[in-house]
Amino acid sequence: MTSLVQVTPVSHNSSSSTTSTNSHYSSSSTTSTSSHNSSSSTNSSSGGRDLPQLTWDRLHLVGNVGTGEFGVSHHGQLTLSNGDVTDVVVKILHSGKANTKEARILHELAGAGGAPILYGVTTKPHAIVMQYCRGVLLSSILNSFMYDVYHRQEAYDATCVAVAEFHGAGYSHVDLHAGNIIIDTSTSPYTCHLIDVGLSERIPPDDDWWEKIDWRDLQDIQTRLHLNSPDDIGLRELL
Repeated sequence: MTSLVQVTPVSHNSSSSTTSTNSHYSSSSTTSTSSHNSSSSTNSSSGGRDLPQLTWDRLHLVGNVGTGEFGVSHHGQLTLSNGDVTDVVVKILHSGKANTKEARILHELAGAGGAPILYGVTTKPHAIVMQYCRGVLLSSILNSFMYDVYHRQEAYDATCVAVAEFHGAGYSHVDLHAGNIIIDTSTSPYTCHLIDVGLSERIPPDDDWWEKIDWRDLQDIQTRLHLNSPDDIGLRELL
């Protein structure tokens, strides 16, 4: 996949200052398999031309950070308009088609729930360019003995906050699992990034069905973290 793009490497004057301990961006499907009627209207006849546009000469691909059933995500560096260089994730679908739905969702979320900030979309090949979120996958916290109950609780609390913010921005993630949640353990308290938003759906008025999907997934995560504390964000009331 990387051979599709040949660009001149840029000098590394990155505005990012931390080192990633783990990062995962799989390329999820852009259509929901749920039987519930979707209210999402993220596909546009504009073909994504209304989204921020980027050219490949501003990008330098560094390595692969995740390959999924539908595409591949690269770690890259983007030269910003002011000349600074920042780390990004460049997601390209195996089909070569534009990933307009996920790009527009990221654009509308504008970082809510820790979702990656969208820098823009490219053509030839089509790709979406987003913030490189640093931290530890929640799945690593689940499977590592180095994280005790206190750290697992902090990670869970941060995820609850992120999900509530995500819903507050008008979207349900729909595909919450430990591999789609990044925890930034360098902050106090921990902060959370919800990634892989390609299946997300807009929450319709007076219908909490989509929100309940996320909270039930979160309850499963809580069980896997071996936590049994009351949730103060309204999880029990929503179930």
